[in-house]
Amino acid sequence: MDAHLDGGSSAPLYQQVLDLLKSDIEQGTYPVDSQIPTELELSKMYGVGRVTVRRAIEELVGEGYLTKRQGRGTFVTATKIIRKVHQKDDVQSFTQACAENGM
Repeated sequence: MDAHLDGGSSAPLYQQVLDLLKSDIEQGTYPVDSQIPTELELSKMYGVGRVTVRRAIEELVGEGYLTKRQGRGTFVTATKIIRKVHQKDDVQSFTQACAENGM
């Protein structure tokens, strides 16, 4: 896992942590149903405060990448395919839906 944050970047630190975690999830470093490190461990890994890590995790929970389980930790969730409502003449194939969802 490559934990390099750019303090001079225009992207906020939480966004950089979010991007690194998302990349690790997508590359399989953290497989589906696996537990990610704790906020304290992640803050030490990335050299940022827990509030920064917490915000990144909350964003990933909101995006559907992670789920929090009370008293157990934070786990990687299976990505859900988002289907858009289409008009009757606008049909989307399964392959197109997967491509639009980055699969």
